[in-house]
Amino acid sequence: ADDDEDNEENEGEGSDEQEVDMESEENDNDGDDGDDGADAGADEDDDGYDDDDGGRRATTRGKASGGKASSSNYSVAAPSRISKGMEVEYSSQNAGEKGSFYAATVLRVSGERASIRHAVLTNDVGEPAEESVAIKHLRPAPPPTPRLFMTRVKRGDPLELSYMKGFWEVSLKRRLPDGKFRVEAELYGAAHTVDASELRPAWRWDAANGRYLC
Repeated sequence: ADDDEDNEENEGEGSDEQEVDMESEENDNDGDDGDDGADAGADEDDDGYDDDDGGRRATTRGKASGGKASSSNYSVAAPSRISKGMEVEYSSQNAGEKGSFYAATVLRVSGERASIRHAVLTNDVGEPAEESVAIKHLRPAPPPTPRLFMTRVKRGDPLELSYMKGFWEVSLKRRLPDGKFRVEAELYGAAHTVDASELRPAWRWDAANGRYLC
C-alpha cells in the first residue's frame, strides 16, 4: 500500500494506553472514474463455506444486521454469546480508535464484563496486554474471508482494513487498474490505497440468531 504511516502508536499496559492516528494521509479528490467492480452475479464459488461436518454454511442473505448492506451477502454460523477461552475481537472505545477491532482471548467473564488478553497489543514490558472490558464491546473472531468476496464488492460497500495492529472500518471508493483498492475511513477522513489481502468483509455479529452476516 502507498499509505504514509508517520505516526506510531504508544502501547501501554492495555489498549486504553494505545494512541492510534488515523488522520488523512492525503485528500482524495479523485473523480468517480474507474470500475465499480465485478458483476455481483458472478458464478458462486466453492470456498469451503458449505461444511456439513462443522455445521457452518454460507448462504446469500439480505442486509447485514446493524450495518449497511454489501454487494456480496453471506451468512455464517457463529457463537451466540461470549465465553471464557473464546477468541474474540475488541471494539476499542478510545479516542482516535473508534471503528477499530483488536484480536484477543477471553480469560474470564463476570457479569457484563470480561477480562481479555490481547493477541497483538502489548504492555510496557512487551507482554500481551490484559484488561477488563465491557462484554458489549466484544465479538467472536470473524470467519475467514470468502474466496471470491473481493471480486464482488461494489463502490460504497463497507469493509475492514488491516492497519496499525487492528482492523478499521472503511468503505470502498473504487477499484484501481493495478488491482488495488481505494478505501476511506470516513470517521477520520483518511484515504488508503491497498491490496485485496489487506481487506476483509465488514462482518456483523447477529448474536440473537448465532450468525455472522456481511
